[in-house]
Amino acid sequence: MTDFERVNPEPLGERSDRQSASQAADPTENAIPEAQTNRRTLRSAALNDGPDRAYYLENHPLNQRPVKVLTLSIRESFLVVSAAIKFKRPGCSFSAKFRSGKSTALLMIKESLPTVMPQVAYGLISAKDHDTVTERVYWGDHLIALELVTDGTAQERQNRLRAAIISACIQAGGRHFCLLIDEGQNWNAREYTFLRDLANQLREQDGYILTTIIFGDPRLDELSSMFREKRKDLWARFLMKPQPFFGIRNIDDLRFFLAEHDSAKRCEYPAGSGISYTEFFLPSAYESGWRLGEQAQCVWDAFVRAAAKVNREVNDIGMQWVGETVIHFLTAQMANDVPGFIGSSEKWDDAIVSALFIDSLI
Repeated sequence: MTDFERVNPEPLGERSDRQSASQAADPTENAIPEAQTNRRTLRSAALNDGPDRAYYLENHPLNQRPVKVLTLSIRESFLVVSAAIKFKRPGCSFSAKFRSGKSTALLMIKESLPTVMPQVAYGLISAKDHDTVTERVYWGDHLIALELVTDGTAQERQNRLRAAIISACIQAGGRHFCLLIDEGQNWNAREYTFLRDLANQLREQDGYILTTIIFGDPRLDELSSMFREKRKDLWARFLMKPQPFFGIRNIDDLRFFLAEHDSAKRCEYPAGSGISYTEFFLPSAYESGWRLGEQAQCVWDAFVRAAAKVNREVNDIGMQWVGETVIHFLTAQMANDVPGFIGSSEKWDDAIVSALFIDSLI
């Protein structure tokens, strides 16, 4: 059994929890006066009014795109992806509603996979929707995604990609390459046939395995059905059973997502400060015990009320609107940050309106 086969992937987020706990338990970690001084200085600069705080606010991760905050759906997908790689399956696929956060999820999954499966090499491509696609154009898209030179004929481009995949595997110390594909609905039978042929060539001639992880919008389900009827070879390899990927389905999903903002283990800013996203925006409220995760019921009720205004029900809220609601709320309430702060229903209603959630339902 290889080291790779012994890997037992952990839910995204749990590994860093244990690592942080282990580090915190090390008495030498907290016994360095210089480190403690630097930490206090950084906290003071980030939390107290002044030019430093203004800079940190402008560059805060919640004010950037994409916003990488873990959700239960991302963690569940990570486990599915990890199993596909561990057992060397041809791949797996996920379909999601529009603006559900699938592209961000794919980025987060790609960043976390090497920590549990370091002997696998990884690549990421966003599938292009060309009016007409030639093999030369197709391989060129792959080379661009990997930041490689695109000169040459179709065969030369394919050879360059193949060599890059093998080189990445050798560097990782294994014989397995995982290709993560975003917007997978943009490719049709022709593109997937090209990819199938490359996978066969890598396996039969070179002895390397290619696993594909595909994310797409609901059109991916339609493509899967078409392949099942007309191209069983492509269906079985790439799109046998697209699994649903969700945004926020219920209050438990919402509570998990909001609570992530309270954790300085995974949502820390500035780096090394020990300041969670929640504490950064509302330091006085946070110090007195206020937590964003405890607002889950209030926030969920606010989304329900907002949907009811246009006679709709809440069952799967896109991450675009949930994430924007959170940053609108935190930013608007910075001026009201005091010990004993209360996040009222009205404040959340206003944040949801600012996030244009209701507009998305019309």
